[in-house]
Amino acid sequence: MASGLLWVLVYILALYGLILFACQIARLFRRRADAGPCASLLFIVRNQASIIEGLVRDILSFYRALIPSFELIVVDDASRDETPQILQRLSRGAPFQFIPMREHLPDDKPLEVGLRACRGEVICYFHLTGEVHPRLITRLVERLLKGEAIKAPFEHCAVTLIRRGKPGAKPGCN
Repeated sequence: MASGLLWVLVYILALYGLILFACQIARLFRRRADAGPCASLLFIVRNQASIIEGLVRDILSFYRALIPSFELIVVDDASRDETPQILQRLSRGAPFQFIPMREHLPDDKPLEVGLRACRGEVICYFHLTGEVHPRLITRLVERLLKGEAIKAPFEHCAVTLIRRGKPGAKPGCN
């Protein structure tokens, strides 16, 4: 009988240890989620219907692979093609924020609206106009998220890195 009680006590202590461990893990994940993303990718786009869906999907393919992760914010700057409709449809099921400028005041500038939405310590800002090759943008994003420095300008694609917080912040999530 004493042996049985000893085993019950051992099981109770083991269960208590597992519960404490689970609570510590949950607290760690909660703290990481509250910290926000390491980087914000801000895209200001206009008339990019031909490439925008593939570009967003390619960039979001990095989202699940990188820890800590980043956030993607896409601001549509008065596109006259199907870009806003494509982004609206994609934003319903994908982890990125779509901001249509038609919902803002006429005096609001797309860059300012986008920057206000960014939460990352580092903001990688892309201004996409004209013809842009989506693979070029995907490669640039991948390099930035790895912490590599890039040299721009590229035709029809301005890339600017904005650092917040600590001086000397790296471009990426490493």
